[in-house]
Amino acid sequence: MINIYFTFLLTFAISYISHSQITEPEDSWSGTYRMEFLDKPEQNTSPEQWYTIKKIANENSEEIASRYTSDLERWAIIQVVDTTQHEKKLRRFLFSEDHNEYEQFNWTEQHIKGTMKCVDGGNIFICKTTPKTTVSIDNESFYSNSGIFAVVLHHGVFEFYKEPN
Repeated sequence: MINIYFTFLLTFAISYISHSQITEPEDSWSGTYRMEFLDKPEQNTSPEQWYTIKKIANENSEEIASRYTSDLERWAIIQVVDTTQHEKKLRRFLFSEDHNEYEQFNWTEQHIKGTMKCVDGGNIFICKTTPKTTVSIDNESFYSNSGIFAVVLHHGVFEFYKEPN
C-alpha cells in the first residue's frame, strides 16, 4: 500500500514539475509598474511614474486586420494617477512565418529561447527579458536592471519595475 501511495505521489510531483517548467503564468503582464528613465533611477517616486497593466477582453477577429487574428489576447495600460486618460490597448508582438515583429530588433533567437517577450501599444512597446542584462537595438545597447523596459516613440527607453502582488 505504501508503494502504491509513493508511486502515485512521485508521478504527480513529476508531472506537476514538468508542466510548470514549460508553461508560463496565464497573465504575466498584469500588475502595477513604476516607470523610470533608463540609467536615471529616482530617489523619490512621483505618482506620474506608476502605471497599471491589466488584462482586457479579447479582440474581435472580425474587427481587426487579418494578420492580428492569430493572437486575440489584449491588455491595457493606464497611468495610475490620471484615470481620465484613455487606456492604451496592448497586444503581443506577432511571431509567425508570415509576421515576425521580433526580427526588426534582431530578437528572434531570444524570443525562441523564451528570453524576450514584448507587447505593442502603437507609440510604445514593452518587453520582458532576463533581469540584469544588456539589450541591443540596432547599433545601440542598454543595460536593463529589472528586465522590463519600454520604448516610447519620441521619448526613448524607460525601465519598468513591477510591484510584487
